[in-house]
Amino acid sequence: MLHTIIGLFISNIYSYYVLPKNENSDPNIKPTLYPIIFKGMIIIPYNKYKAIHIHHWPIYLFICILSFYTYIPNIIFGFSIGLSIQGLTYKDRFKFICRNPY
Repeated sequence: MLHTIIGLFISNIYSYYVLPKNENSDPNIKPTLYPIIFKGMIIIPYNKYKAIHIHHWPIYLFICILSFYTYIPNIIFGFSIGLSIQGLTYKDRFKFICRNPY
């Protein structure tokens, strides 16, 4: 339980210092690795004008669910819970199709 709380605390710190405060903003750490990562966000182009934006919250939600079936340390579980909840606070949380930034 303590490790889960520590993971939640770390996710809160990570959210504050790395992730953007508002939707449609860039994160503070902005690596780009064409064609998958654009300014720190997972954006996969599927045509000239549109792309798929995979938000961080479904990835961390998947890790939370996976932890019930495999061994994942409690600190990772807590971190994943925190980032899943944080990602769901954005207004564009269910918008997966975006403009192709490339």
